[in-house]
Amino acid sequence: MRNIDNLVAGFKSNTRGKVISIDIDGVLFRIPIIEYINAEFGEKYTYEDFTDWNLSNFPEHIRNEMFAAFRSTEFMCSTKAYWGTYSTLRDWKLAGNKLFAITRRDPNLIDGTRYQFEKEFPGLFVNCFFVAPNESKATYLKSINADIHIDDYDVEDSVAAGIKTYLITNEETGYNHFLRDNHKLNQALSLSHVKLDDSKWLK
Repeated sequence: MRNIDNLVAGFKSNTRGKVISIDIDGVLFRIPIIEYINAEFGEKYTYEDFTDWNLSNFPEHIRNEMFAAFRSTEFMCSTKAYWGTYSTLRDWKLAGNKLFAITRRDPNLIDGTRYQFEKEFPGLFVNCFFVAPNESKATYLKSINADIHIDDYDVEDSVAAGIKTYLITNEETGYNHFLRDNHKLNQALSLSHVKLDDSKWLK
């Protein structure tokens, strides 16, 4: 009788998996920036106020604090994964898929981010790419022959590169709602709503 390890190994060897690239913030980890700002300044902002990545509708002193938080290891690398993320990624990997993380996090967050991944998603990702502000994520995606890219913002380059792309968009991502009109994009409320194989849902 085969044990569970042999069953999993056999399942992996018989499955032709996909290469999946996944953005970090807003997809894997929830970034509680509004809660942080409200606590720091005694404000009552909601995520409806977070309408663009330039944070143009916030006062300058609050905008500066938000940008500083996005560069802070203490803040960014202590964020928690969305509920159900680990089990979704685990199932994808067991199905034979290869997972890559990709992010525009500040370079000073690299070590903290790697530790965060080891803690939250041990052994699930092949690698994590850190992309500079002036670089296209599509360059990295093409280098790994990505079949699917999942992101909450950087989606236009991957669509243009012919990579199946999912936009994670929900009530907390007002900054990306303008992208919803792009009919070449697939959309999902969260990572657990992403359908890797459309044919399974069409039967």
